[in-house]
Amino acid sequence: MDTSTDLAMYTSNPRKYKQVNVEAKASDIEEEIILVDGQGNMIGDVLWLDDDEKVLNESKLISSDQISSLEQYATSCGRVFSLYKQPNQDINFRNKTTYLVLQGSGFMVSDNMAVTANHVVKKEIESNNVLWELYKVYITFRVSAQYSKAIKTDFTTSKVYQVIPQRGNVDQLFPGKYSVTTAAERKHEWKHVNDFCFLRFVNPFLGSSMRYVFPAIMPKESSKCFVIGYPAFISETDFVAKYTTENAKSYLEYEKAVELMNGFDSKVISLGNVLLDNFVHSNPKSLYQHTCQTIAGISGGLFAELTTNNTNHLYFNGIHIGGSQQLNTNFVLGVDRPEFAIEYYKLVLDCGNSPFLIQHKNCLQQFLYYHSKTLQEHGYTIQ
Repeated sequence: MDTSTDLAMYTSNPRKYKQVNVEAKASDIEEEIILVDGQGNMIGDVLWLDDDEKVLNESKLISSDQISSLEQYATSCGRVFSLYKQPNQDINFRNKTTYLVLQGSGFMVSDNMAVTANHVVKKEIESNNVLWELYKVYITFRVSAQYSKAIKTDFTTSKVYQVIPQRGNVDQLFPGKYSVTTAAERKHEWKHVNDFCFLRFVNPFLGSSMRYVFPAIMPKESSKCFVIGYPAFISETDFVAKYTTENAKSYLEYEKAVELMNGFDSKVISLGNVLLDNFVHSNPKSLYQHTCQTIAGISGGLFAELTTNNTNHLYFNGIHIGGSQQLNTNFVLGVDRPEFAIEYYKLVLDCGNSPFLIQHKNCLQQFLYYHSKTLQEHGYTIQ
């Protein structure tokens, strides 16, 4: 069964959980990567946040106005926890062998809906030859979101919200897998089909300061970008085993990774570039590529163009889903994908009947115009 190294799985000791693929297959190591330069040094510029979601450190890559905008973006982003149990068995939180907790990232796209990578909330996973089924999914927007410390084991902590994965018939309509082709004609196939999933809140969201973001098609002239998510803790031993390549100085890079990611388990903003050489809108199953430094746990995080435009509204261009060590690049599922548009229109906009669409029609105009033909071909009328 496919699983992903872009998730973090917690073991029985809350401070000794390790970042692994749930099957821990070495062949899957390329799905979450450390980006390095030609000398094998870890690259990246990552912003840290305090508990009020204000940026703590500086970067030469951005202006003070851009920092203010990124702080607003950060309020929309949360850590996703997926709780698994064995079929036909109950969970006992006092017995840590009765459940598994995996985590990723996600962000708000309306007043009652978030989105993440679909492999973060898979219906079933396999670990140590044991089948586990998805039981419940939670999201929190705390800056520090360490499981079993900031977040209680049974998820009764305040500001932790239960959400329900929402998925239509997108896999039947668009069954093909995503692929990437670099400028050097090197190819990579992403094994998760339609790797995005919307999450509906069980109860009304109570976060008054939280902002939601609107989908926008990435301009072809885009260069700088950012990803917001939650890097998961990883031990030095696991870091070296997971990320060592012949080009990466992993024995030197762990301390840098700890520093770069603010000690793990907290919300961060990673800055980088869109790889324009591979920016192809015409390929129906192509993924964007970017150089924002990410590690496991950030899958499902918000991806957007870094602009100097001042606006009262926030826009995202895609969902970070992982990367390839072989290609030394990260992947984004863009909102220009027709399968994303159809699910968004059905689930977030309620097939065009949602008050959210009426309220924010101007913010969604570019996205809906771009996808108008696709939506009409699938029987939806754009007002």
